Amino acid sequence: MTSSLALGFSMFLLLPISLHATDELISLLPETTVTIVNEVGGPLLGIHCRSKQDDLGVNVVSSDKSYSFNFRPNVWGTTLFYCVFEWVKGQPHYFTIYDFKRDGKTCTNCRWLVYASGPCLQHSETSITCFPWNKNAPELKY
Repeated sequence: MTSSLALGFSMFLLLPISLHATDELISLLPETTVTIVNEVGGPLLGIHCRSKQDDLGVNVVSSDKSYSFNFRPNVWGTTLFYCVFEWVKGQPHYFTIYDFKRDGKTCTNCRWLVYASGPCLQHSETSITCFPWNKNAPELKY
């Protein structure tokens, strides 16, 4: 066997091992839970969240009730979920509810309180950080 043929054959044999190693790395990342609480103040809140890989569908949440979803962030640090929020006679509002670059090191149980003025990340019973609505939904390239 020539050395280039032997090298190619070796790479072919190692490919399944390297793919399996990547799967193991993915499973080592902690599962993340995002909880969204309707604090709009009365109306039903329609929530439609998605990522590049997942469309979570439309969920309708009553006032003071919540909707949650779970996922594992990818090892490349690019996991992003955005949501469209709509309530009675309201225009759609957009927000990136999870961005690994922003949230990956600070929350694996991310609790968002959604007000008409914008979403707020609840760190504890007494500490929250509020954000403005995004102007548009992010473009997810497939």
